[in-house]
Amino acid sequence: MNKIKVIIIGILALTGTAFLLSSCEKKVLCDFPHPHDKHICHTPLTFTFDTQWEEDIMQTYADKADIEKNSVQYIVEYWTLNEDNLPETLLEHTIYNGETWTEGENSITIDTYLPAMKVAILCWAQPIAKNQDNNPNFNTENLLQVSMNSLGATDLKDAFTASLSVDYTAYAHEYNGITLPAQTLKLQRPFGKYKVISNDLETYFTQYGPNAELPATTQTNYSLWVSRQYNVYSQRSVNGETNMNYTAIPKKLSEKHIQLNEDLIFIGTADNTQNIYYLNISSYNASGELIHNSGSLTVGIQRNHTTLVYAPALTEQAADAPTVDDSFDDEIIVEVP
Repeated sequence: MNKIKVIIIGILALTGTAFLLSSCEKKVLCDFPHPHDKHICHTPLTFTFDTQWEEDIMQTYADKADIEKNSVQYIVEYWTLNEDNLPETLLEHTIYNGETWTEGENSITIDTYLPAMKVAILCWAQPIAKNQDNNPNFNTENLLQVSMNSLGATDLKDAFTASLSVDYTAYAHEYNGITLPAQTLKLQRPFGKYKVISNDLETYFTQYGPNAELPATTQTNYSLWVSRQYNVYSQRSVNGETNMNYTAIPKKLSEKHIQLNEDLIFIGTADNTQNIYYLNISSYNASGELIHNSGSLTVGIQRNHTTLVYAPALTEQAADAPTVDDSFDDEIIVEVP
């Protein structure tokens, strides 16, 4: 399981020096009234995470992302919570730029200040290209509504996220400060991934001739709900949309197989079951002429897993929902007859 661990050690101090931030938009976190007019809010945080998926099939079906050339960006927000434990007031939105995003463990330690109140800590970690200041796949201006800017997989489309609610109200009267016990926050990928692989190239060339043109592009349409927004506090996808489309460049994998598309879909981190999505793939040649339409494919997608959909998507139209072979712990393989 890919998880980000966040160690939170609350040290309630009267004074302190803030950690140097690469970017920061904030209110003064400690400007809240306390009975003794002192500020109790010093909290250092350590974030660590492992970039590995639960299974790694990238070398088998696609080239690996050149993640060694990317770095890590952490977006952290602090919100006060109301009586219903819902975010009420944004205290701070801060961006920390870390070291190189590498396969395996990554970590950063930051220093922050929190008031003696009920507070939610939200974190979104993502790769960014070197010398860039954001990830073009996501809008992270508000972690209550992170937006995916486009559909389809890219090397930089990845992230880890989690939230933690803490209640420091009991320490509002601590004049000399107090050291809180350590807490652990685990961040996880909020996505499931799938790839549709057409397994009928031999049949395709038999039907259309040995020199038949392979698809140059594909257009994938989601007929029902797909969400491009994610709430980091609730750890759930929100605001689903219908009739969404994206374009992909096919990749020939072997004499029998060609990958037609690949996408990541937001799935809540508490959701460990398969989510069903309906998609239709149209394949086009280099002149933009339609080669074939796959018909409606039914795909089961699970958070932090890759679903491989094998289908004769270049020569037949799907009439029935595919079956999912769930005997595999790592890969989910869908065979479409």
